[in-house]
Amino acid sequence: MELYKNKNTGQIFILLENTTNTKAMFITPLHEVKELDLELFEFFEEEEGNTLVTQELIDKEDVALYNKYFRGVSNQKVSDVIEIYEQLSHNSQLQFAKDQRIPILKDMWAAFDILSTLERALFWVELMSDEELESLLEKLQRKIDHGQ
Repeated sequence: MELYKNKNTGQIFILLENTTNTKAMFITPLHEVKELDLELFEFFEEEEGNTLVTQELIDKEDVALYNKYFRGVSNQKVSDVIEIYEQLSHNSQLQFAKDQRIPILKDMWAAFDILSTLERALFWVELMSDEELESLLEKLQRKIDHGQ
């Protein structure tokens, strides 16, 4: 997580993403997600969320809001990709999947929630390298072992 300090108040804000060259989405000290002018802030620190909680720079509610925000962004990106993909011919779908392979694999778990058929899931699995497939199978086995 990237933390920014408000130049006027000294309060800590969590950067979510830049929306334009001059604005960005932040989590405020009041646990609100707002688009604010970047010129109001200076970089403060970048660290893992749990470390920042331990240092009492943010709290668990901030971490939960941060994770919720990015789950929503990830699901929207996957939905956009699926919509484009479904409009293509079979050959174009295959080429599209190969071209998009790396960004899509980052969101694969979100994609499995959205992709409703086994056929589509298997299509993505076929694009995986042996190492990625082995990692996926290990994750699935852990889920089975934990009854999820």
